[in-house]
Amino acid sequence: SGVVRVFAGPSLAYLDNNAFGAYARLDLSLPAQDRFALVSFARAQTFAVSGTSPYHLIGAGVGVRLRGRRESSR
Repeated sequence: SGVVRVFAGPSLAYLDNNAFGAYARLDLSLPAQDRFALVSFARAQTFAVSGTSPYHLIGAGVGVRLRGRRESSR
């Protein structure tokens, strides 16, 4: 079975002044084999900056996760 995780919360960044914002991220993990999994993510972040338009950041990615061999219990 795969794994779906959602993260969200407040965010703080330093641009020219401190800027407060919000952050959200979605992670998807789909197992391809026993020790390998395909992983993808999408994230969005926005910052409210006084006197200017807000900054919006969007990102996405795809990767492979490798898991070590599990030790057998005797």
